[in-house]
Amino acid sequence: DGRAHALSKSAVGYAGAPILLKALGVPVTVSRTRPTRPSGSLVILTPEPGLSARDMQAYPKGPQTLIVLPKWNAAPDMVRAGFVRKAGVMRNRMVFQRVLSSYARTSRLDHATGRARPVLRGVDGVFAGATDLRPGPIDQLQTLSGDGWVPLIVDAQGRAVLARSRKTPSIWVLAEPDLLNNQGLASRDTARVALMILAGARGDRRPIVFDTTLTGFARTRGLGRRMLEPPWLAATLIAAAAAALMGAHALARFGQPRRRDRV
Repeated sequence: DGRAHALSKSAVGYAGAPILLKALGVPVTVSRTRPTRPSGSLVILTPEPGLSARDMQAYPKGPQTLIVLPKWNAAPDMVRAGFVRKAGVMRNRMVFQRVLSSYARTSRLDHATGRARPVLRGVDGVFAGATDLRPGPIDQLQTLSGDGWVPLIVDAQGRAVLARSRKTPSIWVLAEPDLLNNQGLASRDTARVALMILAGARGDRRPIVFDTTLTGFARTRGLGRRMLEPPWLAATLIAAAAAALMGAHALARFGQPRRRDRV
């Protein structure tokens, strides 16, 4: 599957990010189980254009959530399995407007012309004062603007590459996915910028969770899986069964009554 998610090894996928983080000793998980309550981790969501605002809003967020927006229209490579071919950037801006409507009144994406090495700088929060951030070459740099977004990292023209929601400050949006996806991490300079962004989002060294349930890879939680996870459903079931058998034994005699022997 060559789509943009944490299990994908294509150019637009994010399988390289967990590998890099694990090699650096960062606790990271690729989750295929939808959480039932907010976790204490940095949650990274990679929504697709067809995702509704309701589904995005209903996902249990962490103390910090990083939403990485899609950018490329990519088609599977018919010659090389697992590879994709670039089919241009996504131009339907209303799709992103709907997905992000819960966090900002308006959301607009713009694209630079051509391929270049942008100069990024931090302007707010933990990134304030960070200057001369030079990732590797990026094709058609994608930026975010709109009423309700506070820029955290901007390009040379002051357009937000990373922003947070004014309404929900724990929601961050990375407008340029090439800073984190596999083709971006192929550049050492881009990988440095990606690690700086993730370090700022982690705050007090939270673990990182890459979600894949929003892209259709949710794994159901069967009875066998539940029995092997806390709060130890197996032990509870065994205790309940033992109590039921003891109660049944106390209420009725098993088998034929024993005959008395001669005195």
